[in-house]
Amino acid sequence: MSSPQALAVFNPEELISLIAADAAYREIVLSLLTTIVENGTQPLDESWQAWRDGRTADATRLLHKARGSLGSFGLKRFSAIALELELMLSRDPGMVTQLFTDTREELQAAIDAIRGWLNAQSQPTPVAEG
Repeated sequence: MSSPQALAVFNPEELISLIAADAAYREIVLSLLTTIVENGTQPLDESWQAWRDGRTADATRLLHKARGSLGSFGLKRFSAIALELELMLSRDPGMVTQLFTDTREELQAAIDAIRGWLNAQSQPTPVAEG
């Protein structure tokens, strides 16, 4: 069972309904989530580095890609914060550093929640005694 805090950063409810009926699809989704955990904050870090190098278009493209792919796995708060960052990259450079920090913290919280959820999936379901 996920804590309310974990559900706020990663809500697997939609995924659970999608993977419940198809074991092969379940394995694909679990594999993709494992890849997200393994990649960590790298997609966001690449966008940050591009922005720091003055490559705003590349930073925007990388951030947009990360936001879209991670958002499809229930990381709605990350997606919202990343969208705000994406819009600020070329409009308000003074806000970008703090927004990158906030976005990275949100992504790390989501990764931690995904890791916990994946660990719970590998645990045997307790049998109710009665």
